[in-house]
Amino acid sequence: TKKSYSIVSQALANKLGSKPTRLSGEKFWITCIVSASSKHYLEHSRPHNIWAFRDNNNPKNIMNILDGDYMIFIRLNHCEPGRAVYPYSSKPNAKFEKSRGGFLLNNEISWSIDLLDIRKVNKGYHLNYSDKAPYHGFDDEWINSNNKLPETKNYTQFITFNKPNGDQFEYIWNNPKGTILDRILFKDDDKNIEEFVNALRASMNTRGDAIEISRSSFESILHLVGEL
Repeated sequence: TKKSYSIVSQALANKLGSKPTRLSGEKFWITCIVSASSKHYLEHSRPHNIWAFRDNNNPKNIMNILDGDYMIFIRLNHCEPGRAVYPYSSKPNAKFEKSRGGFLLNNEISWSIDLLDIRKVNKGYHLNYSDKAPYHGFDDEWINSNNKLPETKNYTQFITFNKPNGDQFEYIWNNPKGTILDRILFKDDDKNIEEFVNALRASMNTRGDAIEISRSSFESILHLVGEL
C-alpha cells in the first residue's frame, strides 16, 4: 500500500512513453553484488545491460531509481570478519560495532573490492512479468517450469542501462586479474569515502538493495578507480 503511488506512476510513465524526472537531477546508487547474484551480474546483467532485484528481498529504495541516474555495482573479493565493511582508520584504538552487537578492532578487519562498474540508467525502476529477453535471464527455474504463471516469477523488478558509450561517469572494470581496491584506500578521515563505505555495508546487509550516495562521494570513488 505504501508503495502503490510509485508503482502506478512508474507503470503509467512506461506505458505512455514519458520518462519520469526529478528537479534535483541525477542520483547515484550503490548495489553490492552478493553471493549468488555474482553469476547473474557477470553472465546476464553486464552483456545485456539489465539488472533485476529479487522480489522476496523486499528492496526499499529501487523505486526511486530514475532514467539518467548512475548505479555502482560492487563485488567484494573478501571480507573478514563477515559483513564488517568499515573504513580504514589510522587511529590505534579505533573500534567498529558489529551488525549483530559487540565490537571489532580496526586491525582485525580486512576487505577488498575486485569489481566496480558504474552504469548509467536507461530505464529506471519498472516491472516486467514476461519471459522475453532480456527479462528472462535471472529466473532459470521459472523459465524451465511447465506453467510460467506471472505471479510465480521471482524476478519482476528491473533497471536497464545504456550500452557503454564513453559517458563521462561510466566505468567498466576491465583490470588485470588480481587487481583489487584494498580497505586501506578507504580511510575514515575523508567523509566522502566514509559515506561510500557505509553505503556499501548497508547494501550488503540488505542483500543488494540500492543505497544512495551524494555526488561528492560518487566523484571520490570515480577519482579512485581512475588511478588504477
